[in-house]
Amino acid sequence: MTPELAQSADHLTPGQLTVAYLKVRGNREELRAQLKLIDAKLDIIEELLLRKLDALELDSFNAGGSVVYTADLITARVIDREMVFDFIRDSGLLELLEARVSKEAVQLYAENNGGALPPGVELHKMVRLNVRKAPKKR
Repeated sequence: MTPELAQSADHLTPGQLTVAYLKVRGNREELRAQLKLIDAKLDIIEELLLRKLDALELDSFNAGGSVVYTADLITARVIDREMVFDFIRDSGLLELLEARVSKEAVQLYAENNGGALPPGVELHKMVRLNVRKAPKKR
């Protein structure tokens, strides 16, 4: 929120602020719906462009002042956690791991250890405001 908006809103009641919040959030939902339609159209066009590249047996082409090209995306997913950890432990290939910890496990550890955290770990907590429309009265 800009300082100007915060200052101009000082005179508003909590009810007025809540109504304004819900209105802006509604606008955001409308934009998200429009964005979904745009994304669907882009997906269709991307598929058509991929088909053109395939039909022409090309990896790229110039068209409409732009370059259309493909790029390989690679993802890795663990399907057997125990097997992977056994392999990493046995082979010593620690570079296969990423350095992050489970926030739920850290929270549980802290709860069970008087708030102490595992060495080398920080825990951050943020407060998020939630606004929900009240159910309509019948």
